[in-house]
Amino acid sequence: MAIGNYINGNTNRGLAYGFRLDALLKLIELKGNDPKKTLLHYLVEQIDKKNDSLKGFDEEINYVQHAAKVSVSTIQGNLGLMKHEVIKLSRALEKLEEDSAFCDAMRPFYESSSEKVRNIEEQFEEMNRLFSEICVFYGESDSVSSPESLFGVISKFVAAYQRTQAEFDRVQNLAKKKDPKQEQKNVMDDIVSQMKSGNIFRERRAHRSSKQMNQVDLVAQLKAEQMKMGFPPG
Repeated sequence: MAIGNYINGNTNRGLAYGFRLDALLKLIELKGNDPKKTLLHYLVEQIDKKNDSLKGFDEEINYVQHAAKVSVSTIQGNLGLMKHEVIKLSRALEKLEEDSAFCDAMRPFYESSSEKVRNIEEQFEEMNRLFSEICVFYGESDSVSSPESLFGVISKFVAAYQRTQAEFDRVQNLAKKKDPKQEQKNVMDDIVSQMKSGNIFRERRAHRSSKQMNQVDLVAQLKAEQMKMGFPPG
């Protein structure tokens, strides 16, 4: 919203108090002088520089990708079909005699199916209620929006943000490798880390012991050669 107000500061579209969720996709479309960079690239850079705590927000809403695939109309259609079939079975049981073998076999199934359909219907109504609350919270209209469209917008934005963040991190890592000062800092950090853990001292002791062993082996080899040639050992 702050970016939009800055861009539209001298127009009648500035000083907005909010934005529609589909405006998030405009961050992907709007490009600057560099055609390879979008407004989303700028947003990622600003988060890295000034508000590092926002990193990882996409992990908190990773469920939107699954929610975007939910079709309310399909669920409603399947629920209506199940209710219709349960009603048909109820009427068939009413027409038959109570002591018939069919009634004895199907009545437990009817009672179990009726309870399951009621539970699904209650969950469906709860889902619609919660979705309406989400629409009110984000200033969207539940009569126009659907879970597929609303969560679909957020899912597309999250996917684009993750790609842009990965690209930004890759560029930053390459820049650090090319920067000699950063490379020197990395070496110093590694030395300090080894000194704190004591690894550097263990490695030096091991190297010194190995060197001493090599010297002993060399002396022994020289003495052996002297014996072979008939010289007395020194």
